[in-house]
Amino acid sequence: MEPADHDMYRAAIHGDLEAFELVIRNMSRPLFAIAFGALQNREEAEDVVQDAFVKAWKTRWQVRNPEKFPAWIATIVRNRAHDILMRRRTIPMEEQRECSQEAKTERDKVQLNITVWQDDQEAARQQTSLRIRASDVTEQSRLLREVAEKQGGRVRSSSFPRDPNGREYANVALRVPMQNYAALTQSLSALAKLENLSVRRDDRPNLQIDGKNAPADISIQVYSQGNLVAEGSGLPATLRRTIEQGASALMWSVRMIGVALAFLAPWIIALAAAIGIVRGIRRSRRHREN
Repeated sequence: MEPADHDMYRAAIHGDLEAFELVIRNMSRPLFAIAFGALQNREEAEDVVQDAFVKAWKTRWQVRNPEKFPAWIATIVRNRAHDILMRRRTIPMEEQRECSQEAKTERDKVQLNITVWQDDQEAARQQTSLRIRASDVTEQSRLLREVAEKQGGRVRSSSFPRDPNGREYANVALRVPMQNYAALTQSLSALAKLENLSVRRDDRPNLQIDGKNAPADISIQVYSQGNLVAEGSGLPATLRRTIEQGASALMWSVRMIGVALAFLAPWIIALAAAIGIVRGIRRSRRHREN
């Protein structure tokens, strides 16, 4: 799986609507092919795919490994198509149409909720930012989302960067009604120690605002203290660097010896020739004297 796809599925699992929309666009055709192959009915296959995406959005927390997310949705489609096939054999056609209409109405409600969440641009009355340190960023992010949903909060955006030193982050933006803000912050405090807490409130005396239902935004950064071993650190990396440096030094020495030999070779040959000539002259003299 490509890293970009892995990040997309991971963000979708953690409630990022834009990422989930990308999943819908990327998987609609293959999922429709699965449903149509089983049902041989275009309208029913389209309903199955839409129902599967709705169920996937509602129960996305069941998937821990992002790489298994596509296969998990495909399994939902197959199971839903199988249910329809079994219902064809046991339920009269008129009742089937009624059940299909009820399911479609429920799906439309969920899709409407998703659209409203995404398009909600009302200015927040209160803005809070904080940080949470965790050994497992992914698990901690999942827990804080569960806490937020219990208090009526929703995820507006999320990202999962990682720096070169191996520190992993999760940046999560939540929106919650003001009436649930205090309960949510207490739940977050019980979940982990809150760091760098900052609160900014926008009070407008001349503007009539429903104080209980006015939105409050909470920006949370979950970070690790270098829980991942950075590349180039640790005993294996140190040994590798030592061996590489030793091999590099040896190769440099060999190259230098080669350069020296290439430079001295003519002189050595000339010296050897001169010595040979001198020895030849001496041998000739001795031969004459004898």
